[in-house]
Amino acid sequence: MLIFALFIFVCLCLLGGLSINVARNEFSRIRLQATTDAAILAAADLDQTLDPKSVVQDYFAKAGLADKLDPDDIVVTELINSRQVTATAKYDQPNMLFNIRLNGISDRLPQTFPVAAAGSAKEEISDIEVSLVLDVSGSMQYYDRMENMRKAAKDFAEEVLSADDGAQSGLSEVSLSIVPYSTQAAAPQPILDAMNLGHRHDYSGCVDFEADDFTTTKLPIPTEGHEDDPLDATRRAQTAHVDPYYSETEKNPRFRVCRTDEAFRSTALGGSVSQVQGDIQALTQGGSTSIDVGIKWGVSLLDPSIRDVVSDMIDAGQISGDFEGRPYDYDRPNAMKVLVVMTDGKNEEQWQITDAYASGPSDVFTYWDGYKTRYAVDAPEETHSFYDWRDGWTQRHGDDDYIGNERFYLPHDDTWENLEDKDLTRLDWKDVWTAMRVKYHANEFREDQYGSQSAYDYWTGSDVVTEIDRTEKDTRMENICQAAKDEGIVIFAVGVKIDSTYAKKLRDCVGNDNNYFDVDNDEIDYAFAAIASAINQLRLVK
Repeated sequence: MLIFALFIFVCLCLLGGLSINVARNEFSRIRLQATTDAAILAAADLDQTLDPKSVVQDYFAKAGLADKLDPDDIVVTELINSRQVTATAKYDQPNMLFNIRLNGISDRLPQTFPVAAAGSAKEEISDIEVSLVLDVSGSMQYYDRMENMRKAAKDFAEEVLSADDGAQSGLSEVSLSIVPYSTQAAAPQPILDAMNLGHRHDYSGCVDFEADDFTTTKLPIPTEGHEDDPLDATRRAQTAHVDPYYSETEKNPRFRVCRTDEAFRSTALGGSVSQVQGDIQALTQGGSTSIDVGIKWGVSLLDPSIRDVVSDMIDAGQISGDFEGRPYDYDRPNAMKVLVVMTDGKNEEQWQITDAYASGPSDVFTYWDGYKTRYAVDAPEETHSFYDWRDGWTQRHGDDDYIGNERFYLPHDDTWENLEDKDLTRLDWKDVWTAMRVKYHANEFREDQYGSQSAYDYWTGSDVVTEIDRTEKDTRMENICQAAKDEGIVIFAVGVKIDSTYAKKLRDCVGNDNNYFDVDNDEIDYAFAAIASAINQLRLVK
């Protein structure tokens, strides 16, 4: 009986000791796991600027567990804007019963119990807004650049957007805007409507930005209550439907500052692969190069200033409802804005019609002479001199009762007529530039009228047409790139066979050599694929 009682007592002691060992081991494991979790979460935080490995080690050191972690068991994976930290910690904890000498029992007990903890923390971007800014200037017709760019851009869209042509469950994570540009860039009509531009017409959709507009990512949308105020500082002019280039003898415009083809309009916040690819495929080349304007529109389509317009476009079925609330604020957690700009050249001169000649009644009339429509210029007899015309402009147009002999100059046969028996139609300046080139008008309607080179110089000079030169456009590009970087927009750039001087300007724009791709004509797809791969790493994977 005594022996049995001793046996029971020993068994109870062993069970008690085992329980203590288990509890002690579990306490150690929980402590180790808690330290691991806290360390990797802190290290994976994208706002954490310290070395992630050092952060994990520091957490273990402060917890008194530095010797329990092998630095080789810390794995950090960082992409463009994502970070994953994995850590494993383990050690052997001594068995408290091992030193109790019990014949036949102690030797069979384990000397230690393993204590282990592991974890992986990952912080990634979920909501991504991308603007793809594409050069479609005339030089893109050479060396298969246009074809190569279209293919590369379509592959880019497929890679970045949802592979199933839109989210099938939940909301789309990526929106993709396409901004084609040449001399100008054309915006979606609802955005132009919101800007309430001056000198409106229905031919095309470009905006004459001012220099200060390139120091901010915002669009100059009129303030509430001032939508119809022509003096509102935020109101801009619509680009005139004008051809300021080339021929003095060819009447019909050929190269408009703002292209009229519908495919030239930007695509705002696209989410459908097929839709975006269709828009890209429809692009054609033409015009000169305004990288500054392309970037301005690309950045503006990422800016919260157009959020109300986007909401209206969603209501109208022009943008997916998945993108309600976009463009997001710049400081929104787990969101990113990306600008990708591609060019094969450099900024060229840009021309704008001055306000005085962009719209409003002109001094050009039309009439039917029995055979065809003719033009006539209102020019009273006493202003047959160019200088009389220039100095008397206000008086002549302010005198509604004036009727003189040979009042009208007829460019088609270089004569003067009264035309009192004709049904005259006064043209708006918008109609004049729609019908003829600026230099043709200056030559045929003004220089021939007055027999004066000064007349031609006036009508092709800064009083009528202003030039934004390359230096100014480069400054504007530098400013808008800096404004984008200041807001945290990630910029990529692709230069196709451009010179080293301009390659440096693009590198300065992106602010990171790893984000600039200098490629040959047949390597555009390589650059776009690399950028698409980087952007795809921003998407949240659960």
